[in-house]
Amino acid sequence: MSISKELNLIIDDIEKSAKTARMISLNAGVIAVRTRSETNESYAFEAVADQINRISEESVGRLTSLRSALDDLHDLTRTINIAGRQRMISQRIMKLYFIEYLEESMCTVSRNERQKLQNLFEKTLSDLRGSRLCNREIEKQLNKVEVIWQRFTKSMEQGNMGACIPLNDEVLAEMNKAVVMFEALGG
Repeated sequence: MSISKELNLIIDDIEKSAKTARMISLNAGVIAVRTRSETNESYAFEAVADQINRISEESVGRLTSLRSALDDLHDLTRTINIAGRQRMISQRIMKLYFIEYLEESMCTVSRNERQKLQNLFEKTLSDLRGSRLCNREIEKQLNKVEVIWQRFTKSMEQGNMGACIPLNDEVLAEMNKAVVMFEALGG
């Protein structure tokens, strides 16, 4: 079982307990009101029931915050994995371009695969920018990656191997910075 699922089960159990405590406190409050007399015991019983009710409501509120933080953590992990995959894609594209370049004839298989990977890289870059975890600084970094990426793909289209190699290294380095920035969001 994943840590995320295990934590969600624990949260569910605590939430059930808090809701049960709330129901008990509401019932106790009703009983206290119905049996109210001039004695202090009835008022004390009602006060305890109110305190239990407040504690259970606060607990449910904290659990909601915990569940939200857990969802954020799940989104962060997914986003870091996607951003990290971008580094691999850029290297795979360069490898395919080398194959095409060395064969001196555009190998259809590698050219088609390279085009699919380029499309995937660009779509994923757009998705990362649209992520709710993407802040202003990360967006600036992703924009920097895109500028270098455009120069890199243009140099491939022009058959300029001399420009491709350093630009590929720049894409990798700048994408790595973006991954590190996403990782920093996790604390």
